[in-house]
Amino acid sequence: MTTCPDQHFSEEGHCKRCAPDCKKCDEHGICSECNNHFFLHLEVCVDKCPVDFYENTRSQTCSRCHSDCAECDGPDPDECVSCADSSAVLYGGQCFQECPDGTYHDMDTGDCQDCDRTCQTCKGSSSSDCITCIEGMVKNKQGHCVTHRDCPLSSYQDKSGACRHCHKSCHLCTGPTQHECLSCTESHYLLNNTCLVQCPDGYYKDQDGWRCVPCHSSCGTCSGQYECSRRCDTGYYFNASIEDCLRCHPSCKVCVGSELTDCVTCQRNYFFLRAQGRCYFSCPEGYYKNSDEHTCVRCHPTCKTCKEKGALKCDSCHSGFDNLNGICVSKCLSGEYAVTEDPEVVCKPCDDSCIECKGSGPNNCTDCPASTLITPEGRCLYCCDSPLPQPVDCCNCTESREECIVRSRFILKQMEYTDRPALFITSTILVILSLGGGVFFFLRSRSKAQPTEKSGYEKLANSSKPISSFDPKRASGGSSYWQEHVIEYRDHVEKEEEEEDDEDEDIVYMGQDGTVYRKFKYGLLEDDDDEELEYDDESYSFR
Repeated sequence: MTTCPDQHFSEEGHCKRCAPDCKKCDEHGICSECNNHFFLHLEVCVDKCPVDFYENTRSQTCSRCHSDCAECDGPDPDECVSCADSSAVLYGGQCFQECPDGTYHDMDTGDCQDCDRTCQTCKGSSSSDCITCIEGMVKNKQGHCVTHRDCPLSSYQDKSGACRHCHKSCHLCTGPTQHECLSCTESHYLLNNTCLVQCPDGYYKDQDGWRCVPCHSSCGTCSGQYECSRRCDTGYYFNASIEDCLRCHPSCKVCVGSELTDCVTCQRNYFFLRAQGRCYFSCPEGYYKNSDEHTCVRCHPTCKTCKEKGALKCDSCHSGFDNLNGICVSKCLSGEYAVTEDPEVVCKPCDDSCIECKGSGPNNCTDCPASTLITPEGRCLYCCDSPLPQPVDCCNCTESREECIVRSRFILKQMEYTDRPALFITSTILVILSLGGGVFFFLRSRSKAQPTEKSGYEKLANSSKPISSFDPKRASGGSSYWQEHVIEYRDHVEKEEEEEDDEDEDIVYMGQDGTVYRKFKYGLLEDDDDEELEYDDESYSFR
């Protein structure tokens, strides 16, 4: 008999994969156990259980609600979220045909709400709304339930029959202390016979009855029984439009919404890709797993795949690049990319926004100008706090300077969950910014038309000899030219990566004849830098 691994079953001596999200299945492929964060329902793994069922995290199945409930949080009759019988009323998670004693039917919410603590039955939440009083109390002339008809409000009758003042926080009481209140004075809220200025976590202030009332079981804090505040339980987020806590995507531990890309932190065994706000079980192409921080870290832009950070750690390269012992080297000059490779390499200029690139347009940059960051899509963007004119998108450098977190995504995310009425105003501002950005890139492209120095190699071995420049004709042969004529000082470059403070160190190469070359690159100067040359030591193009 063939033994198959998890997520597979044996059929005719071969291992076949179970259905998606299924961890174990029988010889017929019928699922018996689901992957983490999924629940088994009718032999299928789902991330959300249907109506009449709740997500049983212990058995990892969809379990049926109590027959009284249409929706629920658990199996018991007092864990209903809504009632199966449309004529029933909900109170404390339980469905009743009529509101029980001590409550009244609130026509606004359709649920049962608590009477004042002094009322047996009532028509509202106030102490003056009592119809009948609880045992040991009687109604006075003002309609309030009091302990003795002869004692005024805010007093009680002691054992000798004398009327004594209640504690100053009590409106009605049965004794002198603050823990013997039946109702409270204004600005105090009753909880377990004690009047409080603030309700504790898990309770909300009932302004009508001046009571602390329990929140719904899914809320950490709330402003009403079904109105969770922004502190929701782990795996839930606060939805401002319906004022309730909703479940995150199963891959998220903390989130700002229900979508796959709304994660803030991830569940166990998942890896967080910060720029996308998404949790991956396996990091996508162009990223590697950082097991210590449980994140997906971007490979160097010249790498297609990698297992470590840096330009020397590529496993595979993009089209138009050769892999030379872990370094992806372009077949073209700096500032160009390969269009075709067969029968010969044809190169075209990169987009003006790129220093180097792997393809056409502004979304294929592999190296960016100083003071810009590269996005996961390959765009070069300025920090949002840059004094230069900004296009619609910019990098949120307060979030991270290691990678570009595009600000427009965060702005729209916040609008969606916090301030929907501002959508029109913000959209108008974004349109204006986009027009300004167009003008900025037009002027910038014109400035790039000025002649600049080419990049190349300066011979260092003998100052009496002329400078040896890079010969594109000799390089047109592709990687064979590099393998035959250039030996890279890998230790020198690795040391350069480690010594981040040494910004003036050059990248050095040696030819097989013993001649040493130093790579140099010049760029346009800013207006206030007329006397300085700009050298980009972050460019690992190796051309």
